[in-house]
Amino acid sequence: MKKLSLIIAVLFMLLISVQTAYAVFCSGCGTKSPDEANFCKKCGSKLQDDDDESTGYVELSKKPAASDGQIFPDSDTRILTHEELVSVGDKKLELARNEIYARHGWIFNRKDLDGYFKKRSWYTPRGDKKDREKINKIIEKELNETEKKNIDLILKYEKAG
Repeated sequence: MKKLSLIIAVLFMLLISVQTAYAVFCSGCGTKSPDEANFCKKCGSKLQDDDDESTGYVELSKKPAASDGQIFPDSDTRILTHEELVSVGDKKLELARNEIYARHGWIFNRKDLDGYFKKRSWYTPRGDKKDREKINKIIEKELNETEKKNIDLILKYEKAG
């Protein structure tokens, strides 16, 4: 009887670990999301990397596999150079600045930017337009220092252009 109880307990633990290995939970509100989700559909929070041990949840975050038309695909990890910024036109500077926000799921109010980014395979808006202001405030807080510096730098080149 003890062996049977032990076997059942082990099987139960395996079942739980298999189920949670593919589950995505929001650390903000605890809502379960599909495993391919980047953002919580309920509160708009970005889901963390699965190797983030800061919560008890198994969470996932996906970066684009390829640049897929991004002007500066690594502008989240390095400061852009003068040479790079002068080599693109004013419209591309605006798109480069907004692609930093788009990678986080920014909800664009302008139809031209919304249409441009919705055509990109890596872009997933975090929610509905009705929640745009709330979600975009969350995104602004999530930007890392490199992204913030690049946004400011690109803005200077846009104004100078």
